[in-house]
Amino acid sequence: KLTNDINLDNREWTPIGTLKDGSKHFEGTFDGNGYVIRNMRVFNGVDGAGLFKSIAGIVTIQNLTIENATIEYPGKDDFYGSGLVGTAYGNVTIKNVIVKDSYISGNNKVAGILAHDGGVSSLNIENCHVTGCTIESLNEEDGGNVGGLVGLYNSNKEATIKNSSVKNCTINGINSTNTGKRANGEFVGCIGGKDNAVLNIIECEILGNTFTQ
Repeated sequence: KLTNDINLDNREWTPIGTLKDGSKHFEGTFDGNGYVIRNMRVFNGVDGAGLFKSIAGIVTIQNLTIENATIEYPGKDDFYGSGLVGTAYGNVTIKNVIVKDSYISGNNKVAGILAHDGGVSSLNIENCHVTGCTIESLNEEDGGNVGGLVGLYNSNKEATIKNSSVKNCTINGINSTNTGKRANGEFVGCIGGKDNAVLNIIECEILGNTFTQ
């Protein structure tokens, strides 16, 4: 639980959790307590980037603003970039989170709140807002899955996004040469090919964005 605002001063941030070397994900509750994390910088990471690289188990992330973050990766490895979470597994709730005035880039699976669903059992996103951000893929060969709020939802479970928004953002997707495997969207980039995938979008808003691909 945060007890104050944090200014990371553009120092290199190591996202919480790992996907390789034993996959030590974050599990539990992270409560921002209404505070702000400013000037987070992640550069040249692999697999997942944001405040969290990976989360799993029973996870709640809530009551947080991320402001003026810079997430970028110049290579061509898989890189999931987001202001908040790179990759999610398990039973995940994300609520009352704002990502604002940030630059977020990656190869594929790039978004404001959640870049990549790695196979959640349940996903509930509520009252989350992305505003004033630039979100884009940089890999013309294998890029894409770029979305304002979520990059790729790829589970065969049911998920819900409610009372959330993407406003005044620049969202640049790529129609990569990896035909049939990448899509882009102003709100959600791609709902994956799982047979039973259901994504409910309820009372959400997109407004004032520039979307290109």
